[in-house]
Amino acid sequence: MTKLEIIAEVIGTIAVITGFFIPQLKTRGKMLLFKFSCDIMWIIHFAILGAYSGMAVSCVAACREVFFARGGEEKKNRITYFVFLALGVTAAIIAWDSVWSLFSVISVVISTTAFWQTSPNKIKALLFTVAMSQTVYAIASNSHSALVNECITMASIIFFFARHYYMRKKNGE
Repeated sequence: MTKLEIIAEVIGTIAVITGFFIPQLKTRGKMLLFKFSCDIMWIIHFAILGAYSGMAVSCVAACREVFFARGGEEKKNRITYFVFLALGVTAAIIAWDSVWSLFSVISVVISTTAFWQTSPNKIKALLFTVAMSQTVYAIASNSHSALVNECITMASIIFFFARHYYMRKKNGE
């Protein structure tokens, strides 16, 4: 590994650690804040690796998180949703590396849908699908930390829902 690749992996590792907590958070606002922080780190990570499709999608995602957080749920509307869908898909297509970039397109569509939701549990469920798609892109772009991130994300979401189900069962719901 070159020095730049090591730097990229260190930044990716920090993003992994930050991203681990997203499925464990209880409010949409905190989830968006942590996701924004991760997006910035992934932008840098993918830029260093030359994985421009991942970088472009992360740029759109960072803007999306800021807009969704600042706009508040009451200002959210379908136009905003479709604008960020179009921006994400366009960014992924412009930065198209190979057929593997299709997984970035899939991820941006599902993650935009996820963070457009108001229910943290719906967000988490959709993020599981995003993590599966991004796992394929991480393998194709040779991003070790992104691969670890997606595996940890899926494990964290499974852990959250298992704990959630257990607590509901324990409380007789």
